[in-house]
Amino acid sequence: MSVTTWWWIACIALVGAELVSGTFYLLMAALGLAAAALLSYTDSTLTQQVTLAAVVSGGAVAIWHLVRARSRVEADPVATDIGQSVQVEVWQADGSTTVHYRGANWVATLANPSGERLAGTHHIVAVDGPRLRIAPTQQT
Repeated sequence: MSVTTWWWIACIALVGAELVSGTFYLLMAALGLAAAALLSYTDSTLTQQVTLAAVVSGGAVAIWHLVRARSRVEADPVATDIGQSVQVEVWQADGSTTVHYRGANWVATLANPSGERLAGTHHIVAVDGPRLRIAPTQQT
């Protein structure tokens, strides 16, 4: 088999691996192999083909990474929780409570540990892993 055929086989194998794994970066590497396969139709050396494959693959990955980084909206999921209201029914002796928020039960503690533990509406001040830090909502 010719070198060109091997380039195309490797390119198709990467596309197949991408379909199985869902890793879009494999398609960028496949672009490099396709460029090398096209270059192999000319009178180029194997070194030139490998270099082109590396440059195109690396460049495509770098460009895709930059495009994704710029287009990604930096929406911090925790920031969307801050200020949301939760209902406190009862406080436990250890200073924690269980509140229902976003369809699940969360353990919550007062943001100010020395504050008075009252039942009622509270708002989320911070999220510490699986725990919510809450403060009483001022009634006006």
